Amino acid sequence: MAMGIGTALRMLRKRKGWTLKQVADVVGLSIPSLSEWEKDRVKSLDTEKLQAFSDLYQVQVWEIFRIAAGHAADNRRFVLEEPAVSDYLVSDPPDVAELILLIRQMAPAQSSSLLKTLKLFMG
Repeated sequence: MAMGIGTALRMLRKRKGWTLKQVADVVGLSIPSLSEWEKDRVKSLDTEKLQAFSDLYQVQVWEIFRIAAGHAADNRRFVLEEPAVSDYLVSDPPDVAELILLIRQMAPAQSSSLLKTLKLFMG
């Protein structure tokens, strides 16, 4: 399975040292639903939930996309090699074209969903 938003969310949660229950309670998901998010098994990304994750983890939504795209481009297996989230964060927002290029490096199933969600956030 391609690395996607779920991998980024899991990395951010683990960086904070939080449990699934702690995050699920704050974001308004059940533990099984949050687990589905983290396993990249949700069929469409809910923009309100993405914003809730963004607020909780104190990162911008675009940073979640960048972590997901960067992790996928690195072709790392999360279980075997866990990079620091800071490997993918930068102080300046990426150029939209740069972010789209990163997303397009992902598997088609993940990239199409991310591109649709990115369009919603870009207005």
